[in-house]
Amino acid sequence: MKKILLSVDPRELWKFTLDEDGYRTEVETLESEERYLTELEENQLAIIEHYGFEHQLDKLVEECAELIQARMKAKSGSENIDRFDNVIEEIADIKNIISQMELHWPYMKEGVMAFTKYKMSREIGRINRG
Repeated sequence: MKKILLSVDPRELWKFTLDEDGYRTEVETLESEERYLTELEENQLAIIEHYGFEHQLDKLVEECAELIQARMKAKSGSENIDRFDNVIEEIADIKNIISQMELHWPYMKEGVMAFTKYKMSREIGRINRG
């Protein structure tokens, strides 16, 4: 059996073992390894707990649309570096909402990391194949 460390609640860590079918067994709290939230994380968690996960998911879609608009505007603009300010701002909005979601629902963080590794590996394979 494989040991996995997972943040079930962002305020504390849990350690558990998975059985052959993928179900958790032997759950124990790791008080000696408690992880405290930073002020930024506390604020992000407060925001998503106030508005709710579904609302923030809709907000994420809205922010992605704003990033597309900002990029299209920057693409048609001058060569001035300031044209990317709005793109940077929209990326920050998106990253904030994603961070909120990962704090609120730790399984999302695990899933995003798994897909990130898979997609990076796939793209490196494509690059290496030429």
